[in-house]
Amino acid sequence: MRRSAFIARARLGPAIALLGALAACRSLPTVDESPAPEIDFAEIYHLAELYRSVRFDSAEKIHADWDGRYELLEVVEIQSTRNRYLLGILPPGRQEVVIRGTANWTNAVFDVRIRRHWNAELGIELHKGFEEMATALLLDLVPRLRTEREVVLFGHSLGAAEVVILGLLLDKRGYTVRRVYASGQPRVTDTDGAQRCGGFPVLRIVNANDLVPLLPSVRDLAPARSYRHFGDALMLLDGPYYVYFRGDYVNEERGAMLWRALLHGQLLEEFHEHSIWNYLARIAPKLDVALQVPFQDRMRFLYGPQAPGRKMKPSAGSPSVE
Repeated sequence: MRRSAFIARARLGPAIALLGALAACRSLPTVDESPAPEIDFAEIYHLAELYRSVRFDSAEKIHADWDGRYELLEVVEIQSTRNRYLLGILPPGRQEVVIRGTANWTNAVFDVRIRRHWNAELGIELHKGFEEMATALLLDLVPRLRTEREVVLFGHSLGAAEVVILGLLLDKRGYTVRRVYASGQPRVTDTDGAQRCGGFPVLRIVNANDLVPLLPSVRDLAPARSYRHFGDALMLLDGPYYVYFRGDYVNEERGAMLWRALLHGQLLEEFHEHSIWNYLARIAPKLDVALQVPFQDRMRFLYGPQAPGRKMKPSAGSPSVE
């Protein structure tokens, strides 16, 4: 395929998948709300800042900024997938793994490999591209991990999909996975897989205006084959406000807005809501005061079309705004 044709397809792929998701929104289950447990927004903010550094900074700058906080810090480039992750070891017993999101065309190719693939180790079907990225990272990471220490994982977008799969595999192999933070995460498995993994300690962090968590499409006619999220979700609203729920959802109000934007050729602007800068801007106010509101009232606590704070500046040649 010629490069120009691939670029056009890569750009249209999310839009096409989104239309499928909107068309099938009535098939989604109702979200399950309950009082949120204590949420460590300081930990989430720290890991999101660390992710920002992993995503945009050179390895030298990452070490200069973060070495002092860790007993050992490694920034690893995986050549086969052109992926990058950070492993930070903290005394006395904690390991942090942060995985970069889409940063180049090789990553984008894995993003659009949406065919399901049976993972025999987990006994579930997974998004083939995300599984391939996570498996390559797992093979590199395991020799570096210390089995006696707990693991905390964080990723954004493609990196979020990877940390969910990686966390499941590490848990299956006997590692103590304390928490997986999946920020702006696309779906990684189907309805059956989501039911099997429902008790896994993943917290999906969702910017209320972000469209990427609606993808891949849930357009399949057979409910058991549709892509589904699992785990708890923290939806970030403006100021101190947030929503906490379990289950999957489609934001129908946002979907209507996205549809209008698509018709006017403005869809790519909506991806600014997916940037880590906007996630950081929504997390920051909650470090002082954090107030849970009902899911059904969430639109009352969004004061503008975009979160406050600066938008990220994509690096040259990057196919995304992650």
